[in-house]
Amino acid sequence: MPRLATCLLAVLLLPQFAPDRSVGATGQLETIREDVRGRPPGPSPPPASTGPANTRARPARSEPYWDTDGSLTRFTLAMSFWAATSPLWLPIAATGDDMQFDAHFQRFPYHVTPGSVVRPADLPGGPDAYATLAERLDDRTAWLRTGLFPPRLRRWSARLSAEYASELDDLERVGGRLLVGTSSRFGLDTQMSYLEERLPDGRRDRLWLGDGNLIFRFAQSDWSEWRIGLGMNWLDDRERADYGFNFTYGVDFFSQRPWVISLDIDWGTLGRTGLFRGRATAGVVVWGMETYLGYEYLDIGRTQCNNLLAGVRLWL
Repeated sequence: MPRLATCLLAVLLLPQFAPDRSVGATGQLETIREDVRGRPPGPSPPPASTGPANTRARPARSEPYWDTDGSLTRFTLAMSFWAATSPLWLPIAATGDDMQFDAHFQRFPYHVTPGSVVRPADLPGGPDAYATLAERLDDRTAWLRTGLFPPRLRRWSARLSAEYASELDDLERVGGRLLVGTSSRFGLDTQMSYLEERLPDGRRDRLWLGDGNLIFRFAQSDWSEWRIGLGMNWLDDRERADYGFNFTYGVDFFSQRPWVISLDIDWGTLGRTGLFRGRATAGVVVWGMETYLGYEYLDIGRTQCNNLLAGVRLWL
């Protein structure tokens, strides 16, 4: 009898704790489509009140008694302005960047000197003196880095990435990214992702997601590179393609060989909804190849994804 009672109690309580497969059975990708492409407008709500309108004028707002001359308002506006623009002026001040455009790139970070960017002002003998620096390296791996990859400065730099991301559930993402920088500080940042989801009924749903941006490297030094840009988002699947506006902001930190810490934010629109993506990765560069791990948060309409990611990046 006790075992029978226990079994009956488990049968009665199991449906209450079992996951509800009926809610969101169409999957996250279908929810993204609905938010991006919108729904048919519903019936307009009834008016809140049918009574006579209140036409009595509201009294004009007056300044607080402690701010009769408006000084507090001006101070608040000034502080808000400096706080809003701090992502621009703070990196410039921290790197000591004088906004000179004549910069060169190493083959990959830490090839000879710290970081990726080399300013001619930091080389007493000019760009030609860069190769002689490799001969004075005192670490034991110098011959590997300089023998396989002869030291040379370039006016451009590119990095090509391939990665896999997942929430450790039914949704997976495979993506690629190309980021190109030039000595003029202008560059290109584009990425695309293939998303695949296993639905409860066994089917698979798929779509493509990506963006393309024109970027500007507004601050640089031997320990960090900061970029900002504008572009477009896009979504493509079996039905059609949708587009939107994108704002991107990113930074790469070169703290110590062989580490590279990268942070990126994308914020904009996609179709009829908004899009936000934030990601952080930590990688190790060996002979121009970086392997990295990281975290990505993606928010499109009602869908939020928290992904763990791993990838490989080639510094070309």
